[in-house]
Amino acid sequence: MKARNLQKDYPALGQPIESENFVLVELKLKGKTIEYFHGEYGSDRSQELDTALQHLEPARYWPKNGGFVHYDTVKNQFMIATNEYVKNVKRPEGLLDEQKNICYFDESGKPVGQISNFYSIKQPWQANSVLMLDYVPNFPQWKNKSAELYLKHFEIEHFETYWLTPLRGMGSPNGAGPAPAWSGMAYYDLHIAGETLRFRSPATKDGFMFLESNDFETELAYCKFPRLLKKAAPAFLIYGPRFGQGRAFIIKHK
Repeated sequence: MKARNLQKDYPALGQPIESENFVLVELKLKGKTIEYFHGEYGSDRSQELDTALQHLEPARYWPKNGGFVHYDTVKNQFMIATNEYVKNVKRPEGLLDEQKNICYFDESGKPVGQISNFYSIKQPWQANSVLMLDYVPNFPQWKNKSAELYLKHFEIEHFETYWLTPLRGMGSPNGAGPAPAWSGMAYYDLHIAGETLRFRSPATKDGFMFLESNDFETELAYCKFPRLLKKAAPAFLIYGPRFGQGRAFIIKHK
């Protein structure tokens, strides 16, 4: 019942989502999986995290050191790398080959070009870029109302019986791997410059009964300029499911 009441105010990703001065719009990407890049630009976030989450032990909000979006400081455009498996016309008889793509967008989110190549991109596309870090930490406190991305409600839709299988992962060198107990729909408040963008998207949660605030798997990333640059928008919301189509959304001024 709570979820039904929230649905009218929390549109699904891809539907019109806006606040008074901001709008969240999906970008047109070529490719399926959005690539994650590691960077060394996270030092200016330490004080921000310590202030916001000082009551938590450090392991609970260990920040990420990378992101999905690059910003070209010379051309003033954003770049998102993706990959996909497609038929190579030079090897029509062979298996699918991995194709890399770089998708370019201007500051309004309009596509301004792309480059593609099998296996790797030859052009030095990162030469003048700054990596926009993912500000969702590795152990996010999803139920912290003061967080930039707050999980207001989780709607349980399915119990994943695979979670109870005692032999799952047997024979795998990496163990059983993640196996959430529940899947459903999560309802979020994204806070930006004193305003709130509300939306919903699929999510899962671990554990059967007693849950920690970081037990939700949302597959969301929130990439933005470092606070030192004092620029709230554009920012980017990335939805990157383990299996399925990756999606990117720009948060910009109306």
